[in-house]
Amino acid sequence: MYSPTANFPKPFNDVVRKTSWSATPFLETTDKQAVTLSGSFGKIAIESETGAVVFSTSAGQQLFRDAKRIMIPETVNGEKTFRGETWLKCTALTRLSTV
Repeated sequence: MYSPTANFPKPFNDVVRKTSWSATPFLETTDKQAVTLSGSFGKIAIESETGAVVFSTSAGQQLFRDAKRIMIPETVNGEKTFRGETWLKCTALTRLSTV
């Protein structure tokens, strides 16, 4: 829709009701093993060697890690391509609460 003189109301979304969020402070650290984002939400590390993403609690307890990423050759409709797969490795069953 377009109008040079009118403002249209924002469409209603049944799924996302909130329209603004406060900023979440975080710290980014980089070393030879990983790039890590740390904050009140916990830690997210991206391993330099493998590209794996590791999610941990603020206390350092690992929640899960994508254990393996592979590209499998496929032929679709006569065209050669690749199918990507990611395997997740769950390391802890933890009940997380929101703050």
